[in-house]
Order: sequence, then C-alpha cells, then structure tokens
Amino acid sequence: RMDEQGMVFRSTFFCLSCRSSTVPCVKKCGAFARVTRDGSQRKCLLCAGLISKWNCGKEEMDERSLKRWCSFCISEAKHKLVETGLKRDIYECTMCNGRTLQCSKCSTAMTRGGVLWDDELCCICFKPPLATVKTWDDLNLRRETVFLQRNRSRVEAELSRPSQEKEWARLHGVIRPFLLLVAMPAAFRSQISNALGWSIFVEEYFGDPHAEARAILDKTSQGIISRSTKSHERVNPLARNCNWWDILSRSIETSFHDTVSIPDKDYEDMAEQCKGEANDADVRDLEEVWLLHMIEFVQQRMTVEERQSFQDMLDSKEAALVADKCGANAGLTKQGV
Repeated sequence: RMDEQGMVFRSTFFCLSCRSSTVPCVKKCGAFARVTRDGSQRKCLLCAGLISKWNCGKEEMDERSLKRWCSFCISEAKHKLVETGLKRDIYECTMCNGRTLQCSKCSTAMTRGGVLWDDELCCICFKPPLATVKTWDDLNLRRETVFLQRNRSRVEAELSRPSQEKEWARLHGVIRPFLLLVAMPAAFRSQISNALGWSIFVEEYFGDPHAEARAILDKTSQGIISRSTKSHERVNPLARNCNWWDILSRSIETSFHDTVSIPDKDYEDMAEQCKGEANDADVRDLEEVWLLHMIEFVQQRMTVEERQSFQDMLDSKEAALVADKCGANAGLTKQGV
C-alpha cells in the first residue's frame, strides 16, 4: 500500500504483512527494499546479495550474523547483516535494533552507526575506560547495577531534588520534558540517547538521572533542543534556543505532517509558561495533540489482532482506574489519558 507519493525520491509503501515501511528496489526488479530508522536502503535483499533466493529460510540469514557486544545497549547479542558496503558491512543489533558495524580494532564488539556517520571503534576501544570499567563485563555490570537501583521512593526523591541541571531546564523552558526524563527508567533514557546518536552507558554521568536528562535535551548537535533548532537559528547569534512549546509544535508539523494549524503564540509568553511545572492549558493541550498523533501512528502499524488486544486492554477495569487516577492528577481529558 502506498503511504506517501514521492516526486523526486522514491515513494514509500507500507507492507500489509509485516506492517513495515518499504521502498521500491533501485534495480527495478519488482521487489521492495527496507526502510530503517537510518533511512531507506537502495536494494532489496536479493539484489544486495544478502540472500540467494526469496524464501531462503532463517538459516541462511543466521549464517551471516555475528554475536558480539553492542556499543548501543551494552549487551552481547546477535547482529544480523542488513546491507553490504564498499568498505564495511551494516548490521542491526537484534537486542536494541541499533545500526552497528564491526569494530576496526577488536573482534569482540560492534560500533555504533547512524545517518551520515559511523564510528570506527567500539565504545571500549574508543573511550578510555572508566576507573571501575576494564572490560565489557564490567560495563555490563555497571549498567545492571544502576538499573536495579530504581524504585518509587528513589524516583520521587529525584523529582524533588534540587540541582544545577534542574535550574537550567527551568531557565530554558524545558522543565516538563526534563522531569519526564528524570522519572523514566535508565533503560528508557538509554533508548532515547541511542536514537539520538550516543550511549549514556559509557559516560561519566551515567547513574545521575538529572545529568542524563540534560544531556538528552542539551547535547551539542545531537540533543533534542539542537535537533529542533532550525538552520538559520543556529547561525544567528541573537536567536533563542527552542523551548518546550517550540519542540512540540515543530515535531508535530514535521514528523506527523499535521494539517491542523497550531496557534501562533508570542515567544515571551510561551517562554514563561514553559518554565512552570504546573499544567498550563496551552502547553498541556499541545502535548495532548502530540500524544494523539503518536497513538494514531502506532495504531496504523498494528495488525488486526494487535489492535483488538490493545482495545481489550483499554476496556478493562484496571485501565479505567489508571485513566481516572491520571486524569485527576494531571488534569487531562479522557481522550488525552
């Protein structure tokens, strides 16, 4: 099924069997290539030489897979070959779905990759090991130790704890996403940093939710604020950084191709509203719009069975109790909850 018609580039289609986005193979063989989070692949699996024939079976694909440490998720996982390159082959970690390549220095790990960039070395070979980290097993133990520290009382303490990072977030109008990131499990923050292009596991600040949240928002050229800033704003010394309202509105306009006009608000007014932790009506309503678009996006890629299971879960008594509690605490409408 065609999802989006391309005028200059290839049109994007939607496979009704696996619910994935695809594009026509550049060899015009009649097959389709995959669309990953790093972009569209040029050739189908057969034309790229990744399989000998269609319906070849899982065994042939497994023969080209590698079991190595992943610089994204710090797990020893299988990496399946997804694209052959002139210099280096491209793999995908089956644990975190990150784009990976073989490390140029060692034979035990994979490097990270992304749009228009690929690391040459894995995170152990590239970064000088931390004082307590000498091997991949040490790094994995450090990750698991931080994961096990999370509980309700600790989350509440982190949300109320004063810090320089928290004051920075309030000053720059991103206190609401900052607190959301702080409340997340470390594994979720790791997934976000992986999608943005780096791993928090090998950083000195790993284990400090406030420092991790600021890095995700403020990291130069890779953070959410930087990615939401327009090109002409980056070269203008008088331009302001994006606040939470700017990030939400630009995300809706570019990611979801929204046709509904977003209210044009004065920057100074919205800057003040974005500095508050309370449920400001304008900011809250825009967050609801973003959430509804994301729900619609996910539902479009569900199978009939998945949609029915999701609806059954929403109709359960447990879901109704959670919705009532969330609505009472956050002031959301029933649709927003």
